[in-house]
Amino acid sequence: MQDQHLPQTGKVAIYTRVASPMKLAQNPARTEQLIVLAKHLGFAEQQIIIFAQDRGRPGSTSIAQREGLAALLAALGQESMQAVLVADDNRLFRDAEATQVDTFIRLCVERSVLVITPQTTYDLTNPAHVTLFRFHCEHGYSLVENIFADK
Repeated sequence: MQDQHLPQTGKVAIYTRVASPMKLAQNPARTEQLIVLAKHLGFAEQQIIIFAQDRGRPGSTSIAQREGLAALLAALGQESMQAVLVADDNRLFRDAEATQVDTFIRLCVERSVLVITPQTTYDLTNPAHVTLFRFHCEHGYSLVENIFADK
């Protein structure tokens, strides 16, 4: 991952979603890794907000039924949030309806919020980034599932 140079005047959201009990044990380590990443990007402890309430909810579940994601979207609309950090693209949405993904993208664009994973930084004002982000959210998991099903 390239070093990011963000003007750290706002807050950074860390969103974690764990869909299965088996993955729940990995969640504290992932959250800690994202906190380390946020600090590496220059955010101070008091600028970091963690949204981790969506345990056991699949990424295809609607925003209204995911307490953590709904709280994240509310915070994006109300706080001076600069970025959302997630462990992987599919933590926000997985095989999700386009309208769910569109709602998130529109809010990020309106508020100039970056979406950052350890591998990728999405600036959703860039149409190429939107296309890639949307692809990962709407189709990424099903493609991975199909690749491994063929083996």
